Amino acid sequence: MARRGHQRKLALALIVLGLVLPLLAGCSACWDLLQIRPTIVVSPPSQTSGGTWIVTVSVTNMPNGGLAGIAIGPNGLTFSPDVDLGSVEIEALNGFIITWLNLPAPAPSGCLTALNPIAGVEGGFIFRITFAATSNSPSITLDETVIDLIDALNEFITNWEIVTAEYYAK
Repeated sequence: MARRGHQRKLALALIVLGLVLPLLAGCSACWDLLQIRPTIVVSPPSQTSGGTWIVTVSVTNMPNGGLAGIAIGPNGLTFSPDVDLGSVEIEALNGFIITWLNLPAPAPSGCLTALNPIAGVEGGFIFRITFAATSNSPSITLDETVIDLIDALNEFITNWEIVTAEYYAK
């Protein structure tokens, strides 16, 4: 009788093993989906007590010593129609310098380049956009198809993404 209980346990173990191993093998193909990608984080617009709106642009998980340069090409920085383009100011943060900025009025879009000549930023704020708006729902978007990122080793950063969320440092 004891032998029969042992055989049942062995059979159950083989069944579980037969079900679990194929699942684990199948999941190994999913590891690429679980990679942490370099990310640009664009905050949703928030209004200050004085009525000015703020959007911060941050990065996280930047490789090879961090982000050292960003180039946002033509129409890569787009403002909703309710943004007063004459009020737009862009402030570089964490050692970045805005080296070129083009916000041609009345077009609701522009482009810029920003560099950090001292060090790359693996995670943190890179610039802040302040502006006035005529409604309570202004927006700013970045078009990843016209953005290039350069790391601290002077190489292009690839396989990155843009998300809209608040950035929180660890």
